[in-house]
Amino acid sequence: MRQINLLFYCIAPQSYMGPCSKKKSFQSFKKEIKKAYAEECDIEWPLYKNSREEYLPKISTLRKGKYSYGSVEPITGNIISTMK
Repeated sequence: MRQINLLFYCIAPQSYMGPCSKKKSFQSFKKEIKKAYAEECDIEWPLYKNSREEYLPKISTLRKGKYSYGSVEPITGNIISTMK
């Protein structure tokens, strides 16, 4: 999160290809609105009380989750072969 002109903004990684802005301030958003925004914009974010590294999930935890890795079909973006 970055502070610009007294507002805090979430900045999406360069890899974000969703339909919404890559920079957004959520300061005035309630929890329900954040959830709806995440669903509409195809994003996920962890809810931390603090953004320090010890609160971040480990890579091994992420790999066990719902994410898939592998070769990507360039036009559709679908994963065509998975890595193990």
